[in-house]
Amino acid sequence: MPIDRLSFEIARQVYWNLYSEFIKWGASTEVWLGIPLVFVVEGILPAQRYQANIGVLQDVIYLVVSKLSRAVLLALYMVFLKNVFDALLGWTTVDLALKWGPYKAAFLAWLIADFLGWLQHIVRHKVPVFWAFHTVHHSQTRLNTFTRERGHPLDLLTAYTIKFIPFLWLQLSLDLSIVYIGFSAFLDTANHSNIRTNCGFLRYIFVTPQSHRIHHSYRPQHIDKNFGVTLCIWDRLFGTHYENADEYPETGIVEADFPIEKVGRTRLSDLTRQLAYPFRLAADTLRPR
Repeated sequence: MPIDRLSFEIARQVYWNLYSEFIKWGASTEVWLGIPLVFVVEGILPAQRYQANIGVLQDVIYLVVSKLSRAVLLALYMVFLKNVFDALLGWTTVDLALKWGPYKAAFLAWLIADFLGWLQHIVRHKVPVFWAFHTVHHSQTRLNTFTRERGHPLDLLTAYTIKFIPFLWLQLSLDLSIVYIGFSAFLDTANHSNIRTNCGFLRYIFVTPQSHRIHHSYRPQHIDKNFGVTLCIWDRLFGTHYENADEYPETGIVEADFPIEKVGRTRLSDLTRQLAYPFRLAADTLRPR
């Protein structure tokens, strides 16, 4: 691709992502209905009563960091990845929407997106270097409505690399699954919140606030369990599901030196130290023993 065309594509992608992440997010049903609903349910059915609001404002700051990362860093990276894929493997693509029709293709997109979400989540836990950056997301000791957005920008790139390439190969677009995306965003917000419910019989199909709290637990019996994003069927199929649906443990990470923010304090220095921490942890994992 010529440099001028590539530059235009990058600029267009960054602009569109900025629009998508901030303007559309601010006008979305998740924000105007989903988040207030989660707030209400947290008050009625708290998983942990009287928990200190440690890091809630910090998570709101991470929301801005997350949106900027998706809008700029991820836009640049996706354009780069797509051009590399087109140059090396473009001839292998299959237009599934054309072959199956948009509705069947959208359903398959949903299943593929959810399975790849489960798979990339395992990779980010099992590979020490990737886990170093994923610690930021797991560092919150008091799950709340905005914990979903707490994460390191490089952790985001790892997740999207694994999820994006199969979509390029199948010529699928997540735009085919608008309903799924909205539902997934709301469910992910609820599942990262301080809510005491396992959703009854629905827990056999979907990830719940209880099952995802287990995933965020640092207790030995809960480590590397419940990796599902929206559906829990992958955990059940591959043996990573934690069966007890009535436990509501404390959350956090075993890395005691992580610079977690203190009660009632939110400082820019906390954010910079948290974003810098994974580089030191990753370097330690790569150092010869």
